[in-house]
Amino acid sequence: MNEYLGFKIIKLDSVNIEIEIDSFEFFKKVQKGISLNWNKRIQDTEEIVRYWRDEILDLTKKKRYNFEYDILDDLNKYIIDNFTINEPVNEVYGMSDNTTEWIDFFYDLIAYKSIPQFLKSIDEMNLVDEIEIFDETIETESASLLYNANEMNELIKKGISKDNKLKLKDIDFEINLTICPVEYFDTELFSGYYDDSKSEYKDGVVYNGKMFFDIYIPEDIFDIEINKKNIDNFLKENDIKRRLYSMLTHETDHINELTIRASKGVSIFPEKVLNHLVNIMKNHKFSEISNEWHDFLQDVYLHLSFEQNARIPQLYTMLKDKNITNQSEFWKEVKQTTVWLDLQDLKDFDAKEFMDEFTLNMKDEDIKDVFRDKKVFPENEIDNTEAKILVMRYLLGLWDDYIDEVNKSEIKLDKLPPDVFKDPYKFFKFFEERFHKNYKKIYRKIAKLSVDLIK
Repeated sequence: MNEYLGFKIIKLDSVNIEIEIDSFEFFKKVQKGISLNWNKRIQDTEEIVRYWRDEILDLTKKKRYNFEYDILDDLNKYIIDNFTINEPVNEVYGMSDNTTEWIDFFYDLIAYKSIPQFLKSIDEMNLVDEIEIFDETIETESASLLYNANEMNELIKKGISKDNKLKLKDIDFEINLTICPVEYFDTELFSGYYDDSKSEYKDGVVYNGKMFFDIYIPEDIFDIEINKKNIDNFLKENDIKRRLYSMLTHETDHINELTIRASKGVSIFPEKVLNHLVNIMKNHKFSEISNEWHDFLQDVYLHLSFEQNARIPQLYTMLKDKNITNQSEFWKEVKQTTVWLDLQDLKDFDAKEFMDEFTLNMKDEDIKDVFRDKKVFPENEIDNTEAKILVMRYLLGLWDDYIDEVNKSEIKLDKLPPDVFKDPYKFFKFFEERFHKNYKKIYRKIAKLSVDLIK
């Protein structure tokens, strides 16, 4: 028998086949392979099963088999002979040499230029500020460092090779650095984003983007002598280096994907327009009326394909240096990450529960008085409808109004159907189904990471 590829045939005849798959073993052999007679990279188990089902049935027509393992011998040989592993692991997860160089460049800018500059500034000026950490207000040193477009252009000339195919120009890079008491320190306080709202793509170059990172540093950094080696060791020991690389990988993947789309003439696409709409709603003052509404908007953002795509290389970066030896260890590590926790929000979203648990940050009668004063709804409707339902209807009305604003591009979002305003459940049920569908997609992608992470 040839090398075991992770599946066995349960039932086989010239028309039907049932296959039981051990996905880890199977993907380990063929996930990254390119079939010599099939140009499409295999993406998921369903495609693999469909493809190899045809190959198995074709084999049954050519030869009579008395035992299932006879055909498995031939099929194993066929797969081994026709598949080659010819892609670097980094390429599989969207991390080409081009993006890796940028990630290293951004890390060096933060670790070896910005942090020493920040620590030096603390000695020279008063940077004490009040900040909120875990619902507590503390006094500590904090400052924002902004590298404007001209400064970044000069740094990029020195730090990025000319043959790098990912070209950025006139970008702003802002870092907010905060000294954190050791007892409060947690790398999950970190955050970052890439703002492409003003960016444009021209002649192979991305112009006018902005990157922002919020970074916390344990106060015992003052105990070390500030030099490159000591800083790097300190960042490693406190898990900051891993966290920074994770964030930088995520945001650089966004830049890379948007650049690839733009290079193919697709600078605007439906999910980007939807993201624009979500950002408008997040920043609208009335959205502060409900914490659950803000959580919902975040879920809408999380389920977008380009956000999910960025989380795979982010997760790979977070886990690649862990000594993972089996599936149990793999999933244990995955489930400790913010990537996984965010995904559970998509998986667990239930439209009915969401509406039942929807709370308001104002008293019901105060909200109804606001609606009365602004004549948003008829008086009898305000009197006879729950305040939270009125709020939902109003928020969906804002959503619908802002669709007109974001639809100025060639990509159009559909207006909300009229019955949604009478029954908001239909709106949230629509997104519940989208959240669950996209959760399944990214879950499969995460499962595939085990192929290259288990040592």
